[in-house]
Formats: sequence, C-alpha cells, structure tokens
Amino acid sequence: GGGLLYLTNLVAITFTAMIVFVLLRIDTAKVREKVQLWRETDREYLFWRGLISKIPQLEQARKIRSFSLRLFMILLPLLLIFIPLSQSFSKLRAEITQRQYEFRIHREAIDIWKKHFEQPDENKPPRSDLGELKINENEGIIQIYLRIFDDTPYTQSEKEKYKALVAQKLGKKESDIELQMVEIPTSAREQFKPIPETTPTPLTFAQTQANYLETVRNNFSDFKLPNPASIIDYDITIKSNNMLDIQVYYLSNRDIEDDGKSLLLEDVRRRLNLENLVLSYTRISSDIQKITFKRDNSEFEDKTVENLKNVGEILQDHPNLKLRIMLKPNEKLQELSEQRKEKLKNFWIKDLSISEDRIAFAETQDDEIAETYQIFIKK
Repeated sequence: GGGLLYLTNLVAITFTAMIVFVLLRIDTAKVREKVQLWRETDREYLFWRGLISKIPQLEQARKIRSFSLRLFMILLPLLLIFIPLSQSFSKLRAEITQRQYEFRIHREAIDIWKKHFEQPDENKPPRSDLGELKINENEGIIQIYLRIFDDTPYTQSEKEKYKALVAQKLGKKESDIELQMVEIPTSAREQFKPIPETTPTPLTFAQTQANYLETVRNNFSDFKLPNPASIIDYDITIKSNNMLDIQVYYLSNRDIEDDGKSLLLEDVRRRLNLENLVLSYTRISSDIQKITFKRDNSEFEDKTVENLKNVGEILQDHPNLKLRIMLKPNEKLQELSEQRKEKLKNFWIKDLSISEDRIAFAETQDDEIAETYQIFIKK
C-alpha cells in the first residue's frame, strides 16, 4: 500500500531526473567545473565525503561512471516495482469488471420488471410500483430481492416467469436465480373485500396484530442458518414499545459466531423491512450424550436422570425433533439389555408422553457411541 506508493514515487522521480539531466547535457565541461569547485569548497559535502571514505564499499560505488550501467541500475528497480504494480492494476481491473457486471444485472432486472410486470399493458394503469431492488451473488447464485407496492398480488407462475426472463437475459440457468419478493398492498384487495357497508368496520387490535405476525411469518419461512446449525422453530413477540422480538431455536454442536449473528440480523431486517427488531438465539445441542446406568442395573445414575428430563422437555416443546438411542447388544446379559431398553422407552413414552415414533433405537458395537442418545431433526 503506502510503502509501494513511496517506493514507486522515489524510483520514478529518480529516473525522470536522470532523463532530464541527460537532455539538458549536465555533463558538459562548464558544468563539471562548477561541480568540481563545489566538491572542493562545500563544507557539508566535505563532511559527508569524509564519512563515506571510511567505508570502502561505498567509496568503490562512486567509481561507477558508465551511463549504460547507471541506466541499468535505475531500470532494475523499475522492473521490480512493475510486478506488484501489475498485480494492483489486475485487482483494480477485476473490481471494475465485477462492478460493471453487477450494474448490468441490476439494470436488466429493473428493465425486465418495468417492461413485463410493472405495466405490461400501456393502455392500463401501472399494476405495481418497484420500491426497492437489491441483488447479491453468492457462489454463482444470483439472489434478487424485490419490495413491491401493489394492489393485486403476483402469482407464483408470474414470479417464475420473471426468474426465467432474468436468467435468459443474463445467460444463466433458471436454477441460478433466487427471487424473494415482498409485496406491500397499496389498497384492500378485491378478494378480501366484505359486503359493502355504510361505515366500514375497523380491525381490532388483535386482528391487526395477527395480520402483522402472519406477514412476518411468511417472509421468515425460508430463513436459514449457517452450517452446521439447523433452525428448529421460532417465536415472534411484539413488545409494548413496538419492538419485534424473534426467538430462534436451532440445533447445532456449537454456537453461532457473533459475526454470523450480525449478518443474520441484517438479513432479517432487510426481509421484513424493519429496523426495530431483535433477534435472539437458543441452541439445542446435537452432541452425542452418554446414558449412564447403575452397575448391573437398569436404573439411571442421578445425573443421567436430569439430562434425560431436560431432553424430554425439549422434545415436548419442539415436535419436529426426534431422539436417536444407540445401545450395545450383550449376549451374556441379554435380559439386562432388554430391561434397560424398556426402561428408556417407559421414561420418555409413558412418563413424559413422547410419541413412540419420535424415539429411534439402534444397536452398535462401537463402545464410543454405545449407551448414548442424540437429538436430530425429524424429516
């Protein structure tokens, strides 16, 4: 950065000065005489000359008088500097090309919308108004976000047609285009209009809140978390200060990083077009947990009982979760193995009222995962 700029200026100024001196014939006899006189009388020059003469290597460097050698000495750093400069120019050119490409996608997306969807018939008033368009490209997938003010909602086939037109214009596959459209009604839609009344009945606060929450859920339905986290469920709460609180429950073997949470918050605010929003997370562990029985017994250790109760509460709260239990068959103690399996079934199915189809038993010879349980998402 700054070091390269400094070095480039230093070498360029030195090279330019050398060319100027050559063109002005600084090496004439008259100039040489004045230079020689200055060398013999200037006190500062004599001081530094005395120091340099004590270093043989520097003294020898003064004997380079060949013009071609001097030219080579200045051209060599120029050639060396050319390498990082070329890389910088290549990077700049790539950035400009990328911006031109993004601008082209943005322009084509707007043109297609205005031509085919905003006012497809010039003899009719505009069907919608484009409020916001954002485009992001991630691993070859072009993500288009549209915020539309309309009166009549667009059908799924119309949205698919828009994706197809954009893909065709950009020379992409239709699967390479992802569309997210947020439609904001500009007036009451015909299909929801009640029987005309002299005085319209205003919506109650509960109805207004329910409609608002439904809109939020529709826009939050395809929300995804970074791997390996998988979303389980979410709760939406409107607080007294109109702050929207979304509590996200997710399954993972580790917490989501703070940077990832910040990016997710920006994504949700963009989806909902709402800044007054809080996004909080509750992680449910997908780690393999050990089940400990008392020696030669089907009874659980105290710590295991607490852990299993916590798992049972999680399963009760989130119906889309299942439990996988790995047991190791023991031919010598087959009866004890069956008793322990039955004990586990009764604990969750009878005591905690967990559906039997949500408990999956399997056998393994691997001691590391034998007598363990693990939570996973029900497909």
